[in-house]
Amino acid sequence: EQFGKGDKYFGICMLMATMPGLPMLGHGQIEGFSEKYGMEFRKAYWDEKIDPDLVSRHEWEIFPLLHQRQLFAGVEHFNLYDFVTRDGSTNENVYAYSNHENGNSALVVYNNNIHESEGWIHYSVPQPRRYGNEKKIESMPLYRALFLPADRDAFIIFRDQVTQQQFLRPMDEILDRGLHFTLRGYEYHAFLDFRIVYSSPAQDYRSLYNFIGHKGIPNMDQALRELILKPIQEPYRAIVNHGYLGYLIEKYEDSKETEPTDENEIKLKIQNMLNGIGNHTNIGLTAGKLEEEIFSLFNTSLNLKAIIAGLAVPKSSKVKELTEYLLEPFEDKEKMHYTLLVWSLCSQIGKIGAEDEYTELSNAWLDEWQLAKPLYEILKNAGCGEEEINEQILLLRLGIAQQNWYEKSRKQPFDMLVKNWLTDPEIQTFLRVNRYQGVLWYNREAFDKFTWWMSLIPIVKALSQPSAGRTRVIEM
Repeated sequence: EQFGKGDKYFGICMLMATMPGLPMLGHGQIEGFSEKYGMEFRKAYWDEKIDPDLVSRHEWEIFPLLHQRQLFAGVEHFNLYDFVTRDGSTNENVYAYSNHENGNSALVVYNNNIHESEGWIHYSVPQPRRYGNEKKIESMPLYRALFLPADRDAFIIFRDQVTQQQFLRPMDEILDRGLHFTLRGYEYHAFLDFRIVYSSPAQDYRSLYNFIGHKGIPNMDQALRELILKPIQEPYRAIVNHGYLGYLIEKYEDSKETEPTDENEIKLKIQNMLNGIGNHTNIGLTAGKLEEEIFSLFNTSLNLKAIIAGLAVPKSSKVKELTEYLLEPFEDKEKMHYTLLVWSLCSQIGKIGAEDEYTELSNAWLDEWQLAKPLYEILKNAGCGEEEINEQILLLRLGIAQQNWYEKSRKQPFDMLVKNWLTDPEIQTFLRVNRYQGVLWYNREAFDKFTWWMSLIPIVKALSQPSAGRTRVIEM
């Protein structure tokens, strides 16, 4: 290899891209070529192929830094730092420096050694500084070099260009000790986009910092929302996770009844979830009836395959046809069972705040409280693609919004119900409705899936009722 392709190479390449002066890239460096040649060579003699992964890594980590050369090229605000370890010594293998230009600051850190190193960056190394006609040799604290205010009530958020993670630090820690890093061998970072925030009841950065510490996270605003939603998300995720739902689905695949131990655990988890919702919304909640309703839906959904198979009537081809139609998607598509179980938990929660319009409120809370996100993660773990996952989440929303269609159909003509369906924007999205040459078209497979889902929902609701009987369900 002429230049290298590992972390050490990229760490040095990052230094080159972020130090004052002119970066120089060699022939074939980005493409990963091994042949060494200079400007006197008229052509390359080796038939080498471009390394697409290496080029992609340059595009992700290095090129964005080169696009910001105005931030790194100057020397007026350039500062170099000692990396001070726990024992007070300086690790000379760690390069740390900052720069500033036009209101933007950058901090670069690189461990040029195979061994891990832990330490602090606080004061710059002494260097000449001009104050009017005077020149002094002095160190500068990190907060001044980054043009941050000396405000102990503030927090700073900054982003790492290499990992795209965001970090949160309290200003009082930076004022007193600087920034702390634990660096693996040849680990490197280019921190950008420093901004000041303040903790408040609506944006509790202090609690978020106590929770994440020095760890990086993908999105600070998202993490803050999740922290606010923790009273709901924590008990909700105790049920809606791949391990627990997968365990229940596998255990009760061919069972009509849930064991008492699991039944009590499910009821407790649902009770905790509803208590979390009550605490978050400050709505006085008497959850007894609603808790039983949600548990009954969940329990029916869990044992649905065996329950529907038990509806079969000897010598009745129509009932047999119906049960086969309802069960077919469950045979090889575990994702449908996950979606149904999540639907059973989320479809009734709107009754906490609005008994009459609970379907709309249930969907609103589904979005506001990010209740579909755990389902997304479950389906991702189950091997579903992005398109499949989005389809299942849309089915979940439609199942909540349209769960009472059967009762409504008894009060209005069926063709009116179908017309309302086909003019609903979310249903149109699911059916992939499009106009071509003045004619509206829809996707046949999506329509079949939608009608199956709409057939299943009222049957699950009917089966979950204590008075549910085979005759009533078959009549439906």
